[in-house]
Amino acid sequence: MTTRLLMITPINCKETQNLGVNEYILLYLDKENKLKRAIPDFDESFVDCSDSLIYEAIQAEHIAPFKIVYSKDRIDCPVFLANLNEDNEVVSCTNIFDRNVKIETFLPDSNKRQTIGKLLQKIR
Repeated sequence: MTTRLLMITPINCKETQNLGVNEYILLYLDKENKLKRAIPDFDESFVDCSDSLIYEAIQAEHIAPFKIVYSKDRIDCPVFLANLNEDNEVVSCTNIFDRNVKIETFLPDSNKRQTIGKLLQKIR
């Protein structure tokens, strides 16, 4: 199975309106508590909503946007090294600077999640 390694950092959901679709990904916990990504579908210039899991992500209890970090970027926030597979699952995720900080801590609870859900519906 093919996997892709990405460096990502949590961002404020309001920042996503100024980012291109290939500059960020949405991570969420599915019904089985598996960490998954919703967008983008890598190596495609157009994101097809039918296979990007965006609808599943909008309904998820825990969801958050993460910006893709490139080695030249200077980041003050936590940076995670995420290993993503073809099934949109996050196989592993490690904080580069502080291994005690888990990525799940950046997935907001249901109250904050409503704001993200509204933003995603506007983007569609």
